[in-house]
Amino acid sequence: MLPKAGRFLQVSPEDYATTIAAALVNHLGDSHRAVKTIGRWTGACERTATNWLNGEAGPRGHHLVGLVAHSDETLAAFLMLAGRRQAVSSTRLFALRDEAERFVRLVDGS
Repeated sequence: MLPKAGRFLQVSPEDYATTIAAALVNHLGDSHRAVKTIGRWTGACERTATNWLNGEAGPRGHHLVGLVAHSDETLAAFLMLAGRRQAVSSTRLFALRDEAERFVRLVDGS
């Protein structure tokens, strides 16, 4: 079901860029290695990835898809910006369940 007409998000481009930057830095750090990793994930050049990490610009379209495909932190930040807090909780719950399953396999020696 689509949201009701007239519902607009009030997210400025600056808030978007800094929120995505914080998520990326939280996940990858702010080193040159992080820039290279972002480039592999998205196909973006190093200068573009550096701008994202510094919060000077935010990723657009298919680049954002590449980031959220690899980074749970970036996915959570995007969902928070979109006003989907409950979806963030669900995503984290599934991640915790997966981690618990890995732990059980490790303990069992499987």
